Amino acid sequence: MRLSECLNQSDISRLRRIAVRQAISCSLYSKNALLQAILTSYAEPEHVPTRLQSISREALSAIQEIALDGRLCYAQEELFAMLHRVTPAQEASRDQENSTLTLLSELLEEGMVFELGSPSRRTYVCPIDVWKRLSAITAKNLRDTVQRYVHEPAVYRFDGSAMARDAVTCLLFFARQDVKLTQDGVIFKRQQSQLLQLLEIAEEPLPTQTGWRFGFGRRFHDYPERFALIYDHLCDEGCIIEDPQGQLGVDRDASAAYMTRAEDERARALVRFYVRTYRGAIRTLARVVARIGRLTARDWVYGESMLHALGDLVTDYYYEPRASVYEWRVMQMLVCLGVLMKGQGENGAPVYKMSEPGSLWLNHSEELDPGETDQSMMPAAVIQPTFDILLPAESDSIVGWDLQQVAVSVTRDRMCVYRLTRDSIYIALQAGWTEGRLLEFLSRVSGNCIPGNVEHTIRGWCEEYGRVSLLVCCVLNCRDEQTLAEIEHLPPVHDRHIGRFGELALAFSPNQLQDLFALLKKLGYLVKTTVTDASEKNDPQANAVAALGKSAVNARRR
Repeated sequence: MRLSECLNQSDISRLRRIAVRQAISCSLYSKNALLQAILTSYAEPEHVPTRLQSISREALSAIQEIALDGRLCYAQEELFAMLHRVTPAQEASRDQENSTLTLLSELLEEGMVFELGSPSRRTYVCPIDVWKRLSAITAKNLRDTVQRYVHEPAVYRFDGSAMARDAVTCLLFFARQDVKLTQDGVIFKRQQSQLLQLLEIAEEPLPTQTGWRFGFGRRFHDYPERFALIYDHLCDEGCIIEDPQGQLGVDRDASAAYMTRAEDERARALVRFYVRTYRGAIRTLARVVARIGRLTARDWVYGESMLHALGDLVTDYYYEPRASVYEWRVMQMLVCLGVLMKGQGENGAPVYKMSEPGSLWLNHSEELDPGETDQSMMPAAVIQPTFDILLPAESDSIVGWDLQQVAVSVTRDRMCVYRLTRDSIYIALQAGWTEGRLLEFLSRVSGNCIPGNVEHTIRGWCEEYGRVSLLVCCVLNCRDEQTLAEIEHLPPVHDRHIGRFGELALAFSPNQLQDLFALLKKLGYLVKTTVTDASEKNDPQANAVAALGKSAVNARRR
């Protein structure tokens, strides 16, 4: 929607507040006069830059978020989550809520955002003509904060769609070769080496002692970074099947559909998958990628200066320092995906520039970053291959109760540690959890980063559960077949019994014991009950319950 349409759909009180805040001189009691005066003001080239200089720092940060996000329409929850991020943390939640509402009111009165729709379906819109000017100003301000390399590098790296082509190479290898898996579900090193040498960008298998590796994908701790992303992507597309018997296969239909997609489409899907997967560890990744796209859109830019420009959007991740996260998990992966080109500036310092296909892929921000609001509010639990779950203390109150249902609490300090064990999963299954619910919960709290060996083992434990079952039932034992047939064909008995035990016994649900006992007495049967305790001799119902185990065993033996 354009600014004129947003103004036309707003009521006169909203237009009046815009005019008063921006000191626009016109009649405050005529909607037509207000609309024309506001449009005239925004038509002046210096109006928007002037207004940006007079707003609060929080409002300026919110406008930068909107300009870099690329979306023009937000649901109420989405916009409130965005404003919540840029609002300084308050001691009381009510104070922060008031600060967020104050910030929203400022944006509405500046005409940067318009509140449209009914109260039940409220939406917030940034007019497209206003957004284009905000986007251009934001991009210029960002580029002014970095150091540019004015020359063209003599040599630079550009992978293009190599990763998309390597994904097809992997699928063909899995389909043609007999690929075996270890007990942890990992391809054996010899076949890993064969496959990695076939890729356009060759890698080496991880050494035996890899140290601290988790949080950047399902198989990140098993394979080198580039291949791990391809492997996880193919699993996510449904092309790969990890057989519990230790065989890696492919789904023919899913693989055929994947390989018929255009190379550019597969490359774009890989970029989206990268942002979705790595965001489990780098919560601000979508915002970081959007800023890097603006910073490198026109010129070669020094990588170190971009890290300073990104500020606190890139932080340490447990034992991995901020600089390492930025260099290896963001910049290096964007180069591998073909989004960035990498060259060398003065003194060998790395410089980066956005590639032409990369700029096209990142322009689809609504596809690149689906549901960031919901994900950013999720607790950042980390599931390690050792079956330990690390959870920050501030998130323990959110998912700690559910985690205690499926895992054992080890320590509770600034970092809470839980451990998945065979017994803890068994207790959860007894309490009504299912395999699907367990894996969905662990996937949700860990940002889709369940190590492959952990997932494989949990599935094995769930399959083992119920292999042997103990059924509690009430058993009616008869001396001969004639008596059994007479009782079994009685309508009240026929509707209640759930099966036979041996040749002369019927099984009933325990909660039918009282009705069954009264029915048989009413029909004239002298029911015998097995006595196991002297204190129960005068209680026929209790005696019948006590006879369950013995009767069932006797019926089985017959």
